[in-house]
Amino acid sequence: MKQFIQAYKYQYDFTLAQVFKAEFTAFLKQAGDVVYVPIPMKSTQRQFNQVTALINQNKLKLVEVLVVKPTVFDQKQAQRNRQQRLTSEQPFCVNPHLVAAIKAKKIVLIDDIYTTGTTLHHAVAVLRQYTTAEIVSYTLCR
Repeated sequence: MKQFIQAYKYQYDFTLAQVFKAEFTAFLKQAGDVVYVPIPMKSTQRQFNQVTALINQNKLKLVEVLVVKPTVFDQKQAQRNRQQRLTSEQPFCVNPHLVAAIKAKKIVLIDDIYTTGTTLHHAVAVLRQYTTAEIVSYTLCR
């Protein structure tokens, strides 16, 4: 998986998304009647979002309510050590036009890799301001 992630995310091998797309989508669908919220891209270098590319969007409706604050990331997550990741500032805000889509609905956060969990904890913290419903996360690998 480490080699897959390396080629997929950092060498921009978009075609690798096809390897897990069907199975990952089927796995996510088991969550039932939920709102699927992908973790947004942090880097503008990639020409694709590594999280949404892993999902068959014809079968799952994504609500891209999370937005990365433009001034937050001066260093890539992969370049940070554990302590730097755990103490990082809140990188997300919510698109106010999409708040109605998440109100009172169970949310499934989707990410490609779980390292320290900080990204998901930040996402939950910002979404908690807009809903009291259950929030869970699914990741491709840990």
